[in-house]
Amino acid sequence: MAAIAGAEPGSIKIDSFAQVQELVSTGLAEKIFAVGDQLICPWTDIVTGETYDWVWDIVHMADVELEDGSMVPGMYLQAHYLTPFSIQFDAPENEIATETTFQEGLSYYLKNEDGSFSLQTVTAGEAITEGATYYHSAIKDTSGNICRYGYNRWSHSAYRQLLNSDAEKGAWWTPQHAGDVAPNELNSRAGFLSGFEEDFLSAIRPVKVRTWLNTVTDKEIGDYEDTYDKIFLASKEQVYGTLESGTCNDEVWDYYKKATGLTAPSNANNIGRIKYKLDAQTSADWQRLRSPAVEKKGTKKMSVPEGKRTKSKFEVIVKARNIVVHTIKITSNEKVFPKRYRWSFTGKLVDETVDMYKNLFFANSIRVVTKEDKILRRQYQVKALAQTYSILAMIQIAYDLFGLSTDRVKYWTELLMEEQKLIRDWRDSDSSRYRNL
Repeated sequence: MAAIAGAEPGSIKIDSFAQVQELVSTGLAEKIFAVGDQLICPWTDIVTGETYDWVWDIVHMADVELEDGSMVPGMYLQAHYLTPFSIQFDAPENEIATETTFQEGLSYYLKNEDGSFSLQTVTAGEAITEGATYYHSAIKDTSGNICRYGYNRWSHSAYRQLLNSDAEKGAWWTPQHAGDVAPNELNSRAGFLSGFEEDFLSAIRPVKVRTWLNTVTDKEIGDYEDTYDKIFLASKEQVYGTLESGTCNDEVWDYYKKATGLTAPSNANNIGRIKYKLDAQTSADWQRLRSPAVEKKGTKKMSVPEGKRTKSKFEVIVKARNIVVHTIKITSNEKVFPKRYRWSFTGKLVDETVDMYKNLFFANSIRVVTKEDKILRRQYQVKALAQTYSILAMIQIAYDLFGLSTDRVKYWTELLMEEQKLIRDWRDSDSSRYRNL
């Protein structure tokens, strides 16, 4: 361990999560890892049998509190991609009351013609009118929206149970209070932890997670509550956002300070928060958080700093990465690309694709505030566009040199041509957007 303590980040070979856990527990993780590094392990959707490379981003390193109250060194990992499926954060609590009298400790609601629900004033012990359809829950919601959208309290959510369970489908959820309703996905999804191997599972421990509470249903409970979870959703503060009121004192994760390029917390759109699904890595989607919209009645989901994008200028980064991966895979076939050409040609082709991707990544990382920022971003865009032509020229050489099939060259070329269009569109969009700088 003494030798490791003086090591540079990235200089030690890590073969297991047991090694990672040992380095974290001894306080040496920051000597070996850097925020933004990635750890990869297999995850299997035991329902479909599909196995994925699950990529974890190291987003923060700080002391964490365990269930026994002890403070120990910790490393926060966040999934790089979203799960290939989604579930309800919490199901609408619209369980029909079948009891014949109003019960102490339950709130009762009636459904309105427009689909909304209204909290009713009732007296415990009184008979429920025959033929009337009441809905009940242990949670009193003056807006009635708990029956329509569910409960936005992390500790009672179906999402929390899914993430921290290794049970099979149909067995990972239990009601957290009277009137709690099972999520639609209970019988079609398995507990998230069921997909990981023991190497990873043995390295994670429940830590204290503090979550702000909404002021509609939970005001009497307090401002926040603590849970102990192995897996949890990030909070708005942890991704460098802000709550609607007050603060929960969540420490911002260092990853998001770097990724967003912000100098102060903000809930504005930011490319540093964009996420992609594990099975659809070219289409951006919502990143769900655990923080509730504390002052909004009837919020059915966690409020999210907007990170959703359809096709946009940032697709250029994903497509560029796909070109790099495709090029590496195709040139690794020594039957097509003989090993003797690796240094004279093949390696240079791969390097050119990597450099193109890096230039686009650099361009994307520049937050344009000044004219100089605009010029610097443009320079990286121009470099990357020029490199696409260089790659196309090298593909033509490969076609002549190695006798590549026409179909293979056509597909490869089309990838580059699509990327060229995306770069030009991004460049032109920037010219219009920042024309006054």
